[in-house]
Amino acid sequence: MAQAKAIEVPPIEGGNGATDRCPMIDFVNLVSGKWAIPILYRLIVTGCPIRFGDL
Repeated sequence: MAQAKAIEVPPIEGGNGATDRCPMIDFVNLVSGKWAIPILYRLIVTGCPIRFGDL
């Protein structure tokens, strides 16, 4: 499986001149790791707390 490349996105200019980052870009960067999606899937499917070692 090919490794996903990280994309660096420059800040978006706001209407008031302030620079803010897009929350969606921050979210995608957060869940773009190798294990993030499988772990989130496991947590959602089980519906109950899981010990770290069981993941």
